[in-house]
Amino acid sequence: MPGPRPPRGHRYSPFCPSIPGQVGDQAFGTRPASGRGQTGRACRVSVGGTRCSRDPRPWLLCSWLESCDSIQVKPSKDLLTELRRSIGKNECWQRVIAGFDGAGRKGSSALHLAILVEPYLTYILEGRKTIESRFSVNRIAPYAHLRQGDVIILKQSSGPILGTCRVARVWFYRLEPNSWREIRHRFAKGLCADDPGFWAARRRASFATLMQLEDVKRMEPLTLRKRDRRGWVVLAQHCEDLRLL
Repeated sequence: MPGPRPPRGHRYSPFCPSIPGQVGDQAFGTRPASGRGQTGRACRVSVGGTRCSRDPRPWLLCSWLESCDSIQVKPSKDLLTELRRSIGKNECWQRVIAGFDGAGRKGSSALHLAILVEPYLTYILEGRKTIESRFSVNRIAPYAHLRQGDVIILKQSSGPILGTCRVARVWFYRLEPNSWREIRHRFAKGLCADDPGFWAARRRASFATLMQLEDVKRMEPLTLRKRDRRGWVVLAQHCEDLRLL
């Protein structure tokens, strides 16, 4: 017989022991996700050898991952190559990406590029914004592709790269009324999301990734030619990907 329900807001993060398309907080995909708000099936997830076994109680998981292909993300080798070209002999930036390649490093962090709009990028660099969010209609990065210790490169939308940070904690949500309430109650301050318009712009989302940031560093501005509209790019992924069993 199932045990008692947990506190309001259903989440499960296999990446930390305990928090979209998209541009920082912008556009969403056009195809609605099926089964939004369902309390239906649970699944079994493997992350780096850690398993969450099948359980009929859907609140044990933050998401209903319906196909392995839906969460496969190929690292952007072309963009990482372009980043290396832009860095050149800049020693500070060389230390940031040292050891990363297109396949990532086993047992280490992955490398991500986040595109942010103002004033949120400035808030992060100033230490006012401690939580970054990504909301999306479909299961796209960074959903299920982010874990504690990952490195994030911070790029201004239509502007240069201005800094870096690390992921302290991460939460994934399959959005439904309870999880929406928890996100607003728990993370609004860290998100600097006092404007009701912030939430109104994301009301169509079905998936959310919340991440607590640490070790934020303002770096020498770096130009990176990026030709697509993705708001989040996995530059070097974990060697052990998230998979359905």
